[in-house]
Amino acid sequence: SYAINGPLFIRPCDVTSREQLIITTKSSYEREVLKCDGSNRQILVENIIGKCSVLSLKHYCTYRLTEIPECDVYICESQYISDGHSLRSLIKGLKRPSLSLKALADEIWTFRKELLLRQ
Repeated sequence: SYAINGPLFIRPCDVTSREQLIITTKSSYEREVLKCDGSNRQILVENIIGKCSVLSLKHYCTYRLTEIPECDVYICESQYISDGHSLRSLIKGLKRPSLSLKALADEIWTFRKELLLRQ
């Protein structure tokens, strides 16, 4: 059985005891997810049901990988600290998706105008 390693992301609604959550970041976006603290998680390949794209706000507003449906594209600006039960701005940015040099130009869609998002 094969496994992959990577960060774990959760939706704000998945945080348990949300009434106790200490928020140290600004309000969230509709498509926002939170990066969980701690090391990367190992996930068995047979448990994967699809793929998504998690982007920083800057990248979310400027481009998309064409192979990922829009419903599977998310923003991440915050980290969920489980011990302190708090949210903090990401200190280290997200890894930007990269394509092979052999990738075709039509595999990345760049917006003519940057998207303006409501919080």
